[in-house]
Amino acid sequence: MKYSILAGIVLALATVGCMSTPAGLHVYESKVGCTSDGECPWEDGAKHNFYLARLHEIVIVPGQPFKVIAHEACHAHQQQEVIDETGHDVSRTLVEWLDTDEAFSYNAVVIAAGPAPWGDSGIRVLEDFAEACGRYLANDDRWPQEPQRAAWFAARGFK
Repeated sequence: MKYSILAGIVLALATVGCMSTPAGLHVYESKVGCTSDGECPWEDGAKHNFYLARLHEIVIVPGQPFKVIAHEACHAHQQQEVIDETGHDVSRTLVEWLDTDEAFSYNAVVIAAGPAPWGDSGIRVLEDFAEACGRYLANDDRWPQEPQRAAWFAARGFK
């Protein structure tokens, strides 16, 4: 997939509804799963898609579906929520998002709907949000299966 197409998708995500993202957000397509400045955060040698808050960069391994790009853009949105509420940027792991109004609101829906498929730790809540958000934006009806999650995103203008 060409870089310009990926960048266009991210720009579209960043301008719909309430999907705010950090200024300078960009997509970097990497065949080896490393950032544009050469950081390769995974020691297992596998190629990963990820969002790196420090660079406001989505790193995508070639050939990924739109849902994967949307998932990583949702992590960028989490970073912007922290910036909007606190005025400060986030750590490498985005854990500050867990203290935002958005996280509390989303987590209330998750608790009411039932636990996420992978449990209830903080990092898992971060991933639960990004997974539900990415699938919602990609119109992927496999998940979230709970209508409460889909309704939560729709009510906040995610389109």
